[in-house]
Amino acid sequence: MPFASYELEGKLQAKVGDGSLFQKGSLQVDRWSDDGITLTYTFNDGQRISMPAAEVSATGITKFTIDELMAGGFNPHEHSMTINTHVHQTTHGATGVALVRNFGTSRYRPENDQIAWDPQ
Repeated sequence: MPFASYELEGKLQAKVGDGSLFQKGSLQVDRWSDDGITLTYTFNDGQRISMPAAEVSATGITKFTIDELMAGGFNPHEHSMTINTHVHQTTHGATGVALVRNFGTSRYRPENDQIAWDPQ
């Protein structure tokens, strides 16, 4: 791998440019290995997020991750690496109970070199 997992968020923030994606939520690296990366993006509470916005965010983060790996000389297609970005939002119900809304997962599969959205 061209860089350590803790460097990913900073690289993605630089890639996004204005940082608007990271003002709307936070990114966590859940898994980082030679055969796969799993990320979780959590939208901030307080704003209603649409399914299309969640899809654009997840596929964008997955694509940015691929771009950063490629820029470092690591081709995920050639190394059979999967990249998954889960997207969810924690909100609060009428009684104040924390509720998690799962939007879906953006998945990069090296066998067909495509990013696909899997809504939940």
